[in-house]
Amino acid sequence: MIRRPPRSTQSRSSAASDVYKRQLQSLIKEIEQIEKELDAVHDKSKNEQQEVGPAINTKRDEFLKQIEDLKQKKKDLSKEWDKAWDDYYAQQDEIKQIEWMTKVKGRLLRDEQRKKRDEERRKRDEEELKLQEEEKKKFHPYQEEMDLCTSLITCLLYTSPSPRDS
Repeated sequence: MIRRPPRSTQSRSSAASDVYKRQLQSLIKEIEQIEKELDAVHDKSKNEQQEVGPAINTKRDEFLKQIEDLKQKKKDLSKEWDKAWDDYYAQQDEIKQIEWMTKVKGRLLRDEQRKKRDEERRKRDEEELKLQEEEKKKFHPYQEEMDLCTSLITCLLYTSPSPRDS
């Protein structure tokens, strides 16, 4: 707290200037004390910095190295990730091609089987026709007419009056 000179004195007296001088000297002493403390703290921090500085520098260098290693590892993992995705897409393309080829092959096989069945059916029909023609050839050329005559005779025999009845 700063002391003030008494107010009863109108002019500047030596007592008032003594008060100011004493206050000024006490302030100067306080400033010198604070400067000494500051110097002590500064020296102490300088000493600590000199003692701790190399350790901090080595720790900082270690951290920087770890950061660089992690960045490199991130790059490598990113490249691996990209390669894995590229491989995945390539495999998906291969799978789609294989599926497409399987569908096409399936269609071709069905078409071949259908053609084979149609061919077998055609051959079977041709053989049946040949057999029917051979069967027809085995009969007498006028077999139908002869059969007709036989049926007419039989009909006449049943419908005409017998000689005994007359």
